[in-house]
Amino acid sequence: MTEFSKTTLLVDKCGECLNKMRNEDVSPPAKKEAVNLFTETSKELEPKLEKMKKKAMEPDPDKRLYGDAMVKKVLALVERYDEMSTFFDSCMVVVEKELVPYEEEQKKQKEEEAAAATREAQRQREIERRLREEEEEIKEMERRAEQLRAEAREKRYREQCEEADRIRLENLRQVEEEKAQRAALLRSLNATPTRVLLRRGILTLFNHCKEGVIKPKTGVTWLRYFDDSIRNLHQFTKNLAGHPDSHSLKNLRFANQNFFSDILSRGEGAKYIVYSLGYRPAGFGDGAFLVLEEIDPQEKYEEWSEWWEHVKWTRDYLNDLIETMREHRRGFAKTEYVIDEYLPLVKDETMDLDQPDAPFYEEPEDQRYFS
Repeated sequence: MTEFSKTTLLVDKCGECLNKMRNEDVSPPAKKEAVNLFTETSKELEPKLEKMKKKAMEPDPDKRLYGDAMVKKVLALVERYDEMSTFFDSCMVVVEKELVPYEEEQKKQKEEEAAAATREAQRQREIERRLREEEEEIKEMERRAEQLRAEAREKRYREQCEEADRIRLENLRQVEEEKAQRAALLRSLNATPTRVLLRRGILTLFNHCKEGVIKPKTGVTWLRYFDDSIRNLHQFTKNLAGHPDSHSLKNLRFANQNFFSDILSRGEGAKYIVYSLGYRPAGFGDGAFLVLEEIDPQEKYEEWSEWWEHVKWTRDYLNDLIETMREHRRGFAKTEYVIDEYLPLVKDETMDLDQPDAPFYEEPEDQRYFS
């Protein structure tokens, strides 16, 4: 935007102020604002107009910056502003006269408001005085009643303190007990071979389903619940074997609804199977979780490779167990499940364990198993 265009906008702004000052529908305060705006705009506008007028009136053709058309526009703009400036003085007098009755009316209104505020303040003081008197009476009654309640409060406070101390000590005891149990569990897990943990977990899960320690939804048999549990654990192990570096599989919170529903709700047996994969419990209360003890494959490749091979072996073993149970169900499709013949499915005599003397299930000598 050129300097001439900017200056023209300022002149137009002054014109708008004059129109507002002349408009009878505009309130006196608004007209006063227009007067102030015109004055402020003039302070910025007049130096610019003076500078442009000087350039337009340059007598030396070699020094002249404006053409004839521009000279005419500049002189017309200067003349327009001069007319507005002359008219502004008369308009300002009219505005000042209009402001006198308005200001008097405003002053009168403020005095009435002040008087009303004074009366209201007096009324409020009277109300507050009465309230203070009533409060004093109530406080006096409370002071008399307080003498009767003092002993009861003191006794109740002592009982609450004793109860708080008891609860605090009980919480400390429980925390220490949980820590001791956790330490004992970790020692046991670290001292037990992984395949023994796996076998212990499957047998525990089977027995808990059979004995009703963990109960499925209504209408689901315990055998079906056991099958579903093994499938969930197989899917979990499959995910871990396929994504051993997944961060989401390294920390599993007990509060995770999906993980709790699919795995943790299946009892201690499911936990032992998860422990056999290298997970260990951490945290207490609502912040409890399972953490996978990480092994750096760059520094301890053989140890990491052994762990990964075990995860894949567990995945395949659970898959074989699922297939075996499927074949078993097909063999008894038209009859009831034979529980005594179902149990050997969780027994694998070919497993090369560090503790071969700890079998999954002691078979009765006279028990018959299907092949």
